[in-house]
Amino acid sequence: MFYTSFEPLSGEAKFKLGEEPPRVNAKHFLRHARLLPVLAGFFCLSAAALAPASEADEFKRHLWFLSSDELKGRGNDQPEIDQAADYIADWFRRYGLAPGGDNATYFHEFEARTAVELGPGTSLSIGLPDVQAQLNLGSDFIPLFSGPSPVSASLAFAGFGVSAPEIGYDDYAGLDVKGKIVAVFQHEPEEQIAGSRFAGLAYSPWSTLTYKAMNARIHGAVGLLVLPDPHCDRERTWKQDVQVEALGIPVVKLSEEWGRRLLRAGPVKYADLARAAKNVALQPFDMPAVKVSIGVEAIERYRVLRNVVGVLPGTRDEYVVIGAHYDHLGLGERKALAPENVGQIHNGADDNASGTAGMLSLAAQLSGSSEVVGPAAVDSSRGLVRNTGRLTPANQEPGLVFIAFAGEELGLLGSSAFVSRPSIPLGKIRAMVNLDMIGRSDGTVYIGGVGTATEFREWLDGLKGQTPLTLNYADTPQAPSDHLAFAGEKIPVLFFFSGLHPDYHQPSDDREKIDQFRALDILDLVEAVTRRLVQPHQPVHFVETDSSSALLGASFGSPVFGVVSEPSWEADGVLVTGVKASSPAFAAGLRRGDIIVGCDGEAVMDRLDLVEQLKQPDAGIATSHPLLVLRGEEILTVMLSAN
Repeated sequence: MFYTSFEPLSGEAKFKLGEEPPRVNAKHFLRHARLLPVLAGFFCLSAAALAPASEADEFKRHLWFLSSDELKGRGNDQPEIDQAADYIADWFRRYGLAPGGDNATYFHEFEARTAVELGPGTSLSIGLPDVQAQLNLGSDFIPLFSGPSPVSASLAFAGFGVSAPEIGYDDYAGLDVKGKIVAVFQHEPEEQIAGSRFAGLAYSPWSTLTYKAMNARIHGAVGLLVLPDPHCDRERTWKQDVQVEALGIPVVKLSEEWGRRLLRAGPVKYADLARAAKNVALQPFDMPAVKVSIGVEAIERYRVLRNVVGVLPGTRDEYVVIGAHYDHLGLGERKALAPENVGQIHNGADDNASGTAGMLSLAAQLSGSSEVVGPAAVDSSRGLVRNTGRLTPANQEPGLVFIAFAGEELGLLGSSAFVSRPSIPLGKIRAMVNLDMIGRSDGTVYIGGVGTATEFREWLDGLKGQTPLTLNYADTPQAPSDHLAFAGEKIPVLFFFSGLHPDYHQPSDDREKIDQFRALDILDLVEAVTRRLVQPHQPVHFVETDSSSALLGASFGSPVFGVVSEPSWEADGVLVTGVKASSPAFAAGLRRGDIIVGCDGEAVMDRLDLVEQLKQPDAGIATSHPLLVLRGEEILTVMLSAN
């Protein structure tokens, strides 16, 4: 456990962050403030030690509540997420922020798929020549895709399940699988050969599970069993946290033990099959003596989630957005890194109660709320001013918009929903600042998106001598958090992040481990940048960063690429839910319902993977890119070009 202690200048009291702190008396603080120049000559004072009592209290107040067991981890599929939203809206009101959501409320609503649950119809039984077995869900098999079920049929083996005539390879050649259940190996042939005709040492689109399932369906199969690749140690990992998607055919993955048992019932010895797989000499075959019954029932759960939006108006209709996501993993059913801890509360103190508490503290500071009391303090050793003064029309032009996003853990759903249906026109947003995990700094703060505006690096460089933090820059905004949706709309972004740690997405991400001192140092930095952003006539010029900011449209629907994708889709590939008119995607002929599984001959596993491939230095935005697309009963290639 990491504890941080706080000792007032008098040395009379001390507390650990895991305990309720005493409030620091303002008069007591001012009495000692005159000593700061002297003390600065002997040691560097922490920003938190110099902060007004109110500022530290505000941060801790919000951190303590948002990461409490009472909110049960703020899961998007749980009622406590609404309690968190109401709490944030109430504090926006107390701080004097105007409602910035729907219908003059603080809430910007959107519908999201929050869970996909397996129904009672999920089952798998295998009839071998000598035994009939009912397999155990979780230990013997994992469902991957749902479809019309249950189905019962004889089995056929089709190698790696790949049909690629363009490179002279077809696992289904000479095999009739109509009305049958097919078994295939995961991955692809030659995957450990640098000169592979598939994609060298990279994965090709034919390796994706989505492709294998669709190819089996196109060939007439009624079900698919995915078997571990006998030559890949990566198959030894048994991941149970898999969200089932609907694809029109039931698909399950077998354990290594059952994969071997199944194939030993066929006409070829398992050892010979393994050698043939390695030597690209697999031959398909029927297994009429093996009967399989498979059912995958998926029940989708939808609910309305709420972004919380508060506005501090400026002197003209222009804004800077300060955002943080307030959702987390709930009881760990989705995205948790330790499946054995499913059912335990994942409080998400750092991810992202820390960022949300920081955003609320900044709202208090910058609004000059009467809820916040205490003097401003100057750290004369570094020159940072902790100012409780309101940003007023007398000293700033743009307003501030504070947004707490829901649905981030489901795939950045809240921020994507906001830019798709903004309550404030996107063209009036000068910049977006995102706080995600700011509570566990080791003395360094990571700042992404520094290259998205001409001015950012100079501003931040100018603050280096005024903060105890080490600033680590990234020009691109590629870290997967809510600023990406804004970067995709050509809005300059800055992303503040204190780094990953062993408690990430674990039940142990608790408030006692938050370093409040360094979190306040980070908030000092964010406040200084924000005050610069809202200075009168301060230009902020957007800059493309290796084309990636524009290409983020591949994930979030910006006009550069034109694809609107389903963020909650968790299978391999990118599911297209819409195509913008007069866009490259429209010109390429992409349609709603398409699934993109390949780009430039390599596998596309998810939305950000597609962005990464499109922004490769040798694959600029003006280049044509072949996309492998699954559409209904077809597998086709479409050419994407920005021209």
